[in-house]
Amino acid sequence: VTAVQAVTPSKGWIGETEIIDWIWAYWSGRDSMQYQRAGLIELLGQEDALHGPLIPMARIPFEVRGVLGDSRIGALAVANSQGIRFGHEVVGDWARYHSLKGQGPERHGRILEHVKNPRWMRAIRLYSQSLLEQNEGFLEWEKEFGAFGTGDSDNQIAADIFSDSLLLATNSLELLTRVWPSLIADNGSRLKRLLKRILVVGTLELPPNTDLGEEFTEAVSILWRFPVPAYWDGLLQALLLKSDDVAEYCIEEAGQLCAFYLRTVPIGFGRRTLVSRLALALGNRANKNSSEDGRYSYGHGVSQAVFESVLRAAQEFPNEVAELALIFAERKPVVEAPPQSTKIIYSTGFSHHLFGHLRQPWPDGPKRRVDEHFRDAALKTDALRALMSSRPETAQEVLLAVCIEEPQNEYEYRSSLRLDEGGFAFWHNHLPAMYFTGPWLLFLRTSPAYALKTVLLLLDFATDRWSEGFQAFTKSSDVPSYKIRLGGIEKEFIGDGNVYNWHTYMSTRSVVVESALMAVEKWLYERLDKKEEITSELHQLLTESRSAAVLGLLVSVGLYDPRLFQGSLLPLFSNVDLFMTQRSAVLNGSWSFMFDITWGQYGKRISDEVRAWYKMPHRSSSLFEVARWCLLFDPVTGPTIESFREVWEEEAKSLRGPDLTKTL
Repeated sequence: VTAVQAVTPSKGWIGETEIIDWIWAYWSGRDSMQYQRAGLIELLGQEDALHGPLIPMARIPFEVRGVLGDSRIGALAVANSQGIRFGHEVVGDWARYHSLKGQGPERHGRILEHVKNPRWMRAIRLYSQSLLEQNEGFLEWEKEFGAFGTGDSDNQIAADIFSDSLLLATNSLELLTRVWPSLIADNGSRLKRLLKRILVVGTLELPPNTDLGEEFTEAVSILWRFPVPAYWDGLLQALLLKSDDVAEYCIEEAGQLCAFYLRTVPIGFGRRTLVSRLALALGNRANKNSSEDGRYSYGHGVSQAVFESVLRAAQEFPNEVAELALIFAERKPVVEAPPQSTKIIYSTGFSHHLFGHLRQPWPDGPKRRVDEHFRDAALKTDALRALMSSRPETAQEVLLAVCIEEPQNEYEYRSSLRLDEGGFAFWHNHLPAMYFTGPWLLFLRTSPAYALKTVLLLLDFATDRWSEGFQAFTKSSDVPSYKIRLGGIEKEFIGDGNVYNWHTYMSTRSVVVESALMAVEKWLYERLDKKEEITSELHQLLTESRSAAVLGLLVSVGLYDPRLFQGSLLPLFSNVDLFMTQRSAVLNGSWSFMFDITWGQYGKRISDEVRAWYKMPHRSSSLFEVARWCLLFDPVTGPTIESFREVWEEEAKSLRGPDLTKTL
């Protein structure tokens, strides 16, 4: 009590090592045996680190064995003829800590000798912590810590253990505040290393995750960890209090930390709100990076992790994150660029480039180039999950903006346009097209209405660009289409057989469209397997889209569950060309070509899942056979199909004469 009363007025708090020192003084006593007791306990601590819990009696010098019978020593250790062991492992840690305190000038070398012994690590950390908890100990800590800053791996390990005292101490916030100027010195090098260190010492490894296959289990285990709340509180509070410094010196490392925490800690637990505030501060800094030099510059100068942390904060701060997300997706107004006149630039004669005026942004596209790292955060991770549930309209706008290209020079746009890739931004290092490539399936499961509308907008945009390319290529205003009778009205679905097959193959540039269509297909299969009603979704696809790609998707869904052709999908039988297109798609399917090269690198589990997707039994079924069965054996749909046949007959008679009519 006297010791506490002497300390608290000067600091306002009591350090952990100060309590340890008081207990140590009690163990040693104040009589003539105090030094012998302290020496024996320190010796036992050193031998405990070398030989394990049971210290052989032969390792105890004869001249100090008499102290083993002391009542204070007997309360700490248990001895017999074979050896001696501490009653609790913490006694050994404290003994080694006090041993370091008494090393004097040799302490630095002793620490380097012990850093690779796990039983010494807590003692080294406690020694570092004891320096910080002294009123005048900071200079000594800086001297000791600085001595480990450079050199071989042992020096780096020692520096990390020293810095652990800032993270694992019970008064972490106070210690971090005291050494903050030192942490942000040298462009924040120490703080950067500290933020990486907490991801190791402040986390627990979770049970093995084999979702990606056994070959990736070890790699996944490095990331498959969970934060220990007691070790994070002080650091997170300090980072938020010093958020300006954090954003200035170590925005990348802080972004990785926030993204990890918000990804692993469930909603409503831990310090999610505090971490989300820090993520917002990082996001505001990223926005400031771009605006400082004017909005003509590209990018925000941060990595994917920073953008991911901002998006994950939407669960706690949906309005603020939605605003930042639209800024990063370049959906906010920008400074108008000076008008450019059309000009021709000639090279040495081997090539030439024509540059036209900069066209206006697409209605759902970005107003300028989207940062590639933000595109990766939105499309490669599930970071948009919170926005999908809380602000689905914002998630829709963001997804469309990161998929569609920024304004291009008009002539360059025309000359580079391919039929199935025009108008889309280039997405680096993406997975091949599949229903799990991109956030589409997650969006459909989270906010189905908005997600389906998003896919349809993306698909119609792709179809419009295809139509423009087709017209430019053929130098004609006509485009191919399929006509389907819906409710007595004939509706056109633009595209040819290639567009019909977009749900199975598109160019690499349009991987987002193909993956989105696959995700809708997968989602509808899941709904059917659960015996859920999907009539409204099928009706929405038929009535709201104008792309022939929807027909290919719906034919596949219908073949998966042919009963749908007796209801919502019956109108698909109204176009005779659709039967030939579907038959051609089955006969010309080439998914197995270079399959192992494309998917083998992602492991057996993923490649098996993709192979199973393409080998589903209904993919080899015939739409014509299903229609024929309905015509012959279904009294409900048979008359309707017969009426479709009569229309085909009349069309054939008017177009090609009686011979073809007879064949039909």
